[in-house]
Amino acid sequence: RQPRASIRDMADVTSAEDNQPDWNSFFTLTGIFTLTGTIYAAFLHFLPRYLEDANVHLLAFSGPGSSKYYAGLVLLVGCLGQLLGAVFARPRILERQLMLIFLANVPCLLWMALATGTTRLAACALFALVHFMHQPIYNSLIAKYTPPHRRSLCYGFNFAVGMGMGGVGTMLAGFSP
Repeated sequence: RQPRASIRDMADVTSAEDNQPDWNSFFTLTGIFTLTGTIYAAFLHFLPRYLEDANVHLLAFSGPGSSKYYAGLVLLVGCLGQLLGAVFARPRILERQLMLIFLANVPCLLWMALATGTTRLAACALFALVHFMHQPIYNSLIAKYTPPHRRSLCYGFNFAVGMGMGGVGTMLAGFSP
């Protein structure tokens, strides 16, 4: 088991030699984020409808519009995923961790495609937990590959491109049966 990263470890990651920009890696991350943004947009916009179609009726939430409450619960689980991603992030292996998270998304998405009834809620919650783990790791990688004096511009560019072009995911999910 690896020890938790200390502030000193974080400082090592952002030392002077690491502050040299790696534009190839940055633009690769931007391309990856565009694909991730596609999945995110489709998931976020169609989650209530997906759960409504499953006819999920658990807990005290039932009846018309209850899928919105379930969608909120799923997104709350996604917040826990962000927290877990931050806890598990290790500065020296961020790239590997990001790849593992994206690979772990595949079985979750497949389960969502096959799930029916109440299991849709569990499939969505698991996907949200795993998928949102990428955010703190991804943000750390952006900081790693960009120069400090251009970091805010790089974050803005990355999110504008990733979420802007990733918004196509809503259209693609709308066309799917």
